[in-house]
Amino acid sequence: IRLIRDYAAICRQKGLVPRKVILTFAPVSRAKTMEFIKWLGVRVPSIAEEAILTAEKPVDASINFLCDALRTILKETLGVGVPFGISCESVSIYKAEIDGVHELFRRLQGILLDSRGSPWKVQWIQVMPPADESENSNKGQNSLIKNELQPYHLL
Repeated sequence: IRLIRDYAAICRQKGLVPRKVILTFAPVSRAKTMEFIKWLGVRVPSIAEEAILTAEKPVDASINFLCDALRTILKETLGVGVPFGISCESVSIYKAEIDGVHELFRRLQGILLDSRGSPWKVQWIQVMPPADESENSNKGQNSLIKNELQPYHLL
C-alpha cells in the first residue's frame, strides 16, 4: 500500500499518469507451498499463515484471505489514481491449489470490477472448439476459423 501511494505521489509530482499496477495472487494450502512463496520473497503474516494452514479447507481460507487483502489494498489506495490489474498464479503442482486459482481469479475479478463503481458484466465465450469437435468434423474446423476471425470481448 505504501509503495502504491508513493508511486502515485511521484507521478503527481512529475506530472505523469500512473501506469497500471498488476497485483499477483496465488492460493496456498500446504506448508510446502507456503515455504516456497516465502522463498520467492512474499511476506506472509504469521497469523494468516497459521489460519490458512490449520483451516478445515486451506485453499478456501487462502482465497478468502487474498480477497480480503485485495479489498484492503483498494480501500487504502482509493483516490490515488493508480489503476490496477490482477493476475492469479499457481505456484504448485497440487490439484487443490491449481483448481483454487480459477475460483480466486473469478472472485478477485469481481472485487476489482466492483471497486470501479459502475455496472459490469463478464461474458465467457468459447474461443476454441473442443479438441474432439475440431478433429472429427468439418463443422469444428469451420468453427475454429470463425472463432479466429472474430475477436472476443469482455463486456
